[in-house]
Amino acid sequence: MLTHLWRWTLFSYRAIWQIDIRARDPLHAARRAWDIQRDPDSPATVFDIIDEFGTTFRVDLAEDNPHLDAQPILATPPMPAWMARLLPRRFRRHRIRSRP
Repeated sequence: MLTHLWRWTLFSYRAIWQIDIRARDPLHAARRAWDIQRDPDSPATVFDIIDEFGTTFRVDLAEDNPHLDAQPILATPPMPAWMARLLPRRFRRHRIRSRP
């Protein structure tokens, strides 16, 4: 029974879609990115998915059969916020990635 339980368990993931845009200001850049992402003919189909352990997978939804067994492209876990508080302040600024 426990072997089938994982099929109904939801895990925490972070989905990231990145694009380089030329714009007048950050708001204009956000609006242009949103328009590109919502366009049905957009090539915005590649996502980096980060799991609870910090492993990053690249998934291309434009493929005929996107693979669920994607190979990790980065396996460096982010530093948890509780651990970052143990560091001296001079090391905290740019080396911490917090989880939502």
